[in-house]
Amino acid sequence: MVNTLDSDNDSGGLAANAVATGSLTAKTVRGAGWMVTWRFLTRTLGAFSTFVLARLLSPMDFGLVALAGAFARAIDAMATLGIQDVMLREKHPDESYYSTGFTLGLIRTGIAGLVIAVAAYPVGRFFGDERLSYILLILGPLLLLESCENVGTLEFRRHFRFDRDFILFMVPRVASVVVTVGTAIVTRSYWSLVAGIVVLRVTRVVLSYAMHPFRPRLTLVDWRRMLGLSSWIWGTSVAGFARERSDSFILGRLMNTSAVGLFSASLEVALLPISEFVEPVGRALYAGLSAIHHSGEGPSDTLAKAMSATLCIVLPAGVGVSLVAAPLIRVTLGPTWLAGVPLVAIIGPFAAFSVVTNIGMLGVMAIGNPKITTFTTAAMALLRVPLLLIGVIFGGLVGLAWATGIALALEAVIYVVVLGRVTGFRLSVLVGESWRCATATGGMVLILFSLGLAWSPAAATMEGALTQVSITAAAGIGVYAALLLALWAVTGCPDGPEATLVHAVGRRLPLPAFGRRAT
Repeated sequence: MVNTLDSDNDSGGLAANAVATGSLTAKTVRGAGWMVTWRFLTRTLGAFSTFVLARLLSPMDFGLVALAGAFARAIDAMATLGIQDVMLREKHPDESYYSTGFTLGLIRTGIAGLVIAVAAYPVGRFFGDERLSYILLILGPLLLLESCENVGTLEFRRHFRFDRDFILFMVPRVASVVVTVGTAIVTRSYWSLVAGIVVLRVTRVVLSYAMHPFRPRLTLVDWRRMLGLSSWIWGTSVAGFARERSDSFILGRLMNTSAVGLFSASLEVALLPISEFVEPVGRALYAGLSAIHHSGEGPSDTLAKAMSATLCIVLPAGVGVSLVAAPLIRVTLGPTWLAGVPLVAIIGPFAAFSVVTNIGMLGVMAIGNPKITTFTTAAMALLRVPLLLIGVIFGGLVGLAWATGIALALEAVIYVVVLGRVTGFRLSVLVGESWRCATATGGMVLILFSLGLAWSPAAATMEGALTQVSITAAAGIGVYAALLLALWAVTGCPDGPEATLVHAVGRRLPLPAFGRRAT
């Protein structure tokens, strides 16, 4: 039988020697580039979609779908086995191993979908809105459909073919946006959001079989080998959901669906640097860290370099989102969402802490310590819930924003301690490579504030707000880059994120050579 997991042809097969050339670091960087590009393009589509939908739908519409989605994902998390992560870590998987993963996915999503369908009516009663029940009756079967995706496409990540991963993500996203916006224009209903989700899942499943020749069969021959590791990933998934979605349930119970919609949308804007950069980079980084672990090398230096390089982008970006909170919400969500301005301004700078948490979690999982990840994530969930409750009770949505930021910071501290014990990670190394970007970010804030560009009220018109965002972003990028490179030059052009950036740009542009070349 032909091994379609390792074949390469025009229909989507992969060559066995796909990663035979070039360093793992270079392949990881290229993969991250593809994922960041995908995220940028999909966010551009999302910005257009949000721009239209925020003017056609109400915060309550968004809140309904967000709350239903949170419940559906909660049940899904309860049944998540982390099958893809387990398969990606396997050094030499075969077709039966992949088919076992596919079969286990069908079983677990079938159970989760049934639970969601049975619970749909009680959930609607609990939150006092029967529309939630109807949405859940759609989302439940979608879980089973999602698990039908061709597991052979996991080989794209294993062999660092993120260009194909890019297509697999991008095409369904385009189709989803077109359907969502078109349906919203016609119906002016929250059902347009549900329709977009359905189209996204269906398109992705169909495309996965068009792009890769592997055809899974139903078998459980390797279930013992797979479930031994996935049971801990299941625990991490459950704890992670409690950590990430607790705010929706707290607001849904203590306030209302409008508050859920407002906070969810504001949180999405505030954490744009994480969703648009850190998460796609992490998809490539996990594959790279797994390969490094299989090669017998320690990941501590790689983790420190990945964190420092990511912080050089995320820290100024998160602070910048805070600086332009008012005009940014005016542009992206519209004037009816301006109550979220203080929420974005508060949470934005805390996004940098998520870099340490997200990359740290990837590092622990890649070296095969899912038990530690489970306990750490559970501790963070237990830490976050009381903080959020205190914030909502004493400060409403603003209090919840501060509590969210504090929780992000404390979670980063927890992972620094965990990484130190598990991998030998040293905070001093991270600080040594990141202090320049922190200093440059502080200088950027001072200069923009002195120019009247920081934390300004939004202009009354869309054009004015867009101009505010554009001018502040351009000025911020220019000031930050100048300060960062100046600090780097003054300190002797040491190896670090700046050297890597200068070297990467210098290979494409006729720049004069200066400083030491990045290793």
